[in-house]
Amino acid sequence: MLSKRIFIPQAKNLYPSFPTFTEWDENVYVFYRMGVKDESQPHGLYGKVICTVIEKKQFLDYPTLTDLASGTVVFESANELDAIVSKVDSAMFTLCTRTYVKGKIGETYMSVSESPEFSQRIEVCVKGVEWLVFYGKAFRADSMVVFPAYGVLSGQQKTCPLVIATEDFKGFHLLSYIKEVCQPDIILNENTIVHNGRQFLMFIRQDNPPFGLWYCTSTELIKKWSMPKKLVENAHAPMAFNYNDKTLLLYRGLINKKSSTVMLSTVVDNNVISNAIDTYDGNPYDGGYGDIGIIDNRLFVIYYLGNVSGEPCIKVAEII
Repeated sequence: MLSKRIFIPQAKNLYPSFPTFTEWDENVYVFYRMGVKDESQPHGLYGKVICTVIEKKQFLDYPTLTDLASGTVVFESANELDAIVSKVDSAMFTLCTRTYVKGKIGETYMSVSESPEFSQRIEVCVKGVEWLVFYGKAFRADSMVVFPAYGVLSGQQKTCPLVIATEDFKGFHLLSYIKEVCQPDIILNENTIVHNGRQFLMFIRQDNPPFGLWYCTSTELIKKWSMPKKLVENAHAPMAFNYNDKTLLLYRGLINKKSSTVMLSTVVDNNVISNAIDTYDGNPYDGGYGDIGIIDNRLFVIYYLGNVSGEPCIKVAEII
């Protein structure tokens, strides 16, 4: 069962997108990117990273989230494209942001704080990587904080999934990457990593037709990943989460050229059991990204949903 509420409603010429959330100190922090609709560039122009703080009780029980959706600007530039917040542990939160202007290589940033309140960020550059974009949630592994990402290795042309790490947030290094695929024409990029108690699972987006989600596994994070295998056909934008000993996967399902869906799947071995959360018409890229997490032992997803006008809304769904 689903209980869905609109968080940011559709508005003329506005482009809210890429929502992400966490909780801290009896509040829920929702970050998202607000831009201006413009057909000259994907996801519009003049993007800003916005944060809305909602008391946990109101988030859980208030019937109309739109009344609570006023937010403050966290970062702005010529065009912020997205933001991903992660709760690494009880006293460490990170926010991954980036800028994007069509035709230029964007800049990728990292913020870290003891709370999900961010005022500063540093540009992230990694030796051996031409450019990178963070995607998926950060997590701790021994002394490291690890970030799923994708980008282009030095001397290469195609994107590939990357695993980036830092010990001190002063320097970042490349732990591993996925370069070999059983089919050489496959292009992989966005990835998300979870640990199921036995091994790490990486879910990856195929960025060329017919699209889809791949997965691979590792008992460690350094170099030793299995050969990726196709898991889901016609899909984008994976976001994985472990809940009650189950691996959940949120993603954009591609129905046809005019319709797409926000999907939530349970991954069991090499199979997925899928349920549609929401469906939308219009450009598939105008919706379908989301985040998944727990607030007071209740499971929520937050996602942006497109329409034929290219003016998305942001919604919250509780999985009951």
